[in-house]
Amino acid sequence: MINSINQQNAQTLSRAAAQRLRATQVLDPAGEVPLSNTMQAIDSLLEQQASLGARADQGLISTLNDIKSSLAIGPMESGIQAPRNFSGVKDIRTTVIDDLKAINRSEDPRSAAKLQQVKSAIDKDMVAFAREVDPAAARDWLESNRVFARELEATRRTELRRAFNSGNTTPEVVLPILRGGRVSELQRLNRALSPSGKRAARSAILYDALAESGYFADPANANPDRFANALNRQNRMQAIDVFFEGEDKAALSGFSKLLNATRRAQQASANLQTGQQLIPFAAGGALATEPLITALSAGTISTIGRIYESAGMRNFLLRLNNTKDGSPQEMALIEATIPALTASLQSQSRQSQENQ
Repeated sequence: MINSINQQNAQTLSRAAAQRLRATQVLDPAGEVPLSNTMQAIDSLLEQQASLGARADQGLISTLNDIKSSLAIGPMESGIQAPRNFSGVKDIRTTVIDDLKAINRSEDPRSAAKLQQVKSAIDKDMVAFAREVDPAAARDWLESNRVFARELEATRRTELRRAFNSGNTTPEVVLPILRGGRVSELQRLNRALSPSGKRAARSAILYDALAESGYFADPANANPDRFANALNRQNRMQAIDVFFEGEDKAALSGFSKLLNATRRAQQASANLQTGQQLIPFAAGGALATEPLITALSAGTISTIGRIYESAGMRNFLLRLNNTKDGSPQEMALIEATIPALTASLQSQSRQSQENQ
């Protein structure tokens, strides 16, 4: 089956490459590609960065200047720098796509949206030129682009499926796809995953929301409101709606309630010295949840998954979700369950380490 898929993929890409070659053979002799949209986009981004002064992104500035310089002139012909023809612009476009891939794999992908503006402007200029020169060649170019993009995306989804099913997940690999995937693509991925792969996907989504809310940076002062906002972001809600259903979604709601209850306990404990009356859970609540909070703050998808997806934690979160915020029932459940649950998780961790 895998060989068949690979052969079909190769045949599809071969047909797209032939389409692209037909287009460039017609468009290259037509001369220089006007790049007004591209240069305007680059200059606008450079002006934005200049206005930021010391806070400007020097890496982005360097990349933009390199792209601008590369597009301005082509390779040497008879000792003279020639204007860029269609294939020349195409090659620079490929380097921009490679830069975008590298940025999306990095720990700080913030400049990706800006570089995407440049890539979009290059596409606009190339398509306008192609349509003016030869509409049929323009259609070949656009269709080959669609095929290459579709096959690349299918490959990425397959790689992500393998990563989830094997448990070999890293934030750099999985999070950009879970954040940016269309609902239909996420649904296809979900259908293709094994039960363990689906658990890994849920853990990755939870990890991403915790990271965005600052949980790993300062777990003692984690802000449940920021966590709730992180969960409610539109792109993350798409992934949540696909991978969290029924009891899975109820457990996620229970996890949010746990963070809220922990914060209330920590705040109440801090009031001990002021002489204010404590709620029953407050005196020991923050202390009771501390080992669990510490374990979660280790900050890896596998750690989050081991804790969050464990049978004991899942049962606890489902029960917690059915209690009222701040109620005696909620406090009693946390106080009675967390110590035993934490001890069980620590025991499982020790056994896992001994078996390695």
